[in-house]
Amino acid sequence: DTGYGTLAHELAHLLALFDFPTMPEWFDEGLGSLYEEAKFSEDGLFLIGTTNWRLRIVQEAIAARYRFYSYGDAMFIG
Repeated sequence: DTGYGTLAHELAHLLALFDFPTMPEWFDEGLGSLYEEAKFSEDGLFLIGTTNWRLRIVQEAIAARYRFYSYGDAMFIG
């Protein structure tokens, strides 16, 4: 498995560039990240997203921010 995720990520950048040549960098990276964790359907016609390794990190960051907001820290909010 090593390397396939990276290869899919980098190929997603190249393929997206043809359709979205002026896409913002955040979109380009998000798209690459989406496809680095995916598999083909049994018939090979569809690409199915699987859980990305970043999901847990993002969920923890969102939860921490929510907890921080709930304490009413204006410096963080504004």
